Amino acid sequence: MRRIPRPLQSMKLLLAWMMPPGTSFQTYAIDSKLRFIVQCRDVIGRHIAKYGRFEPELTEWIGGYLQSRPKGIVVDVGANLGWHAVHAAQHDSVTSVVAFEPDATNAWLLDRNLTINDIDKVVVYPCAVGASVGRAHLHRYKRSNNGRHSLIKNYGLGSRVVPLTDVDSALEALGLAQDRVLLMKIDVEGFEPAVLAGAVKTLDRADVVITEYTPQLSRAGGLSVEEMTDRLLSAGFVPHQLAGKSSRESSKESSKAVRVELEELRRIEDQTDILWIKPAMNDAIASSEQAAQSAS
Repeated sequence: MRRIPRPLQSMKLLLAWMMPPGTSFQTYAIDSKLRFIVQCRDVIGRHIAKYGRFEPELTEWIGGYLQSRPKGIVVDVGANLGWHAVHAAQHDSVTSVVAFEPDATNAWLLDRNLTINDIDKVVVYPCAVGASVGRAHLHRYKRSNNGRHSLIKNYGLGSRVVPLTDVDSALEALGLAQDRVLLMKIDVEGFEPAVLAGAVKTLDRADVVITEYTPQLSRAGGLSVEEMTDRLLSAGFVPHQLAGKSSRESSKESSKAVRVELEELRRIEDQTDILWIKPAMNDAIASSEQAAQSAS
């Protein structure tokens, strides 16, 4: 999909780039007009500044889905600077967003972005998420990608010990153990199987789970992608992928969630997003997708 940089925001990015590493500045999302504090040398920050978007197809699909849902919560594991958490909090259907982010810089940006957008229904958990409660080593990646720090891969750039929790325990501590989970998004650089192993109770009352699917990374960390898949299937979820264009410059067709057969899923090796949807949700999702099509 072809993206056109925004001249003024790109100029601000260039000026910030000339400042010392770690320099942050304010930009905004081109569609929602939400404001974001980003770091100029981080890939996500650069992308938001230049194009006004990040993961546009996924962002649009989540927005359309949440727009027509009953009341419930959103769980964002690996929230980074808060792009998806901030957008999810705009919907009346979302009563609370629980955002987990173990990296101190990202958690600081997330908090700033909640403040400048006057959002008061996001709970920030500055810790890692896995199968149990304890602590873990967060291995640092290069400054160019603050979202690639890893719990399973040592890049040789240092690490820090961070608190570790599991989704079930965290939601219970917050008094949210009975709330409907409209959406749980998990993007943790291959650690997804461990996160889901600690979210058994949450899966029972979740409607949609979105996982970054990275088989090679997970297996390199000794985690079983097959066990993760079986866990989700046993909880009643069906795998889907997004198909279609969401860019207004390239197409008026909205992204749709298309079912992926299990045999096809097991052949995937490259990093991709998988949307795990319970069958009872398909009619509601189809209706929201049709509404989005009509609106465009």
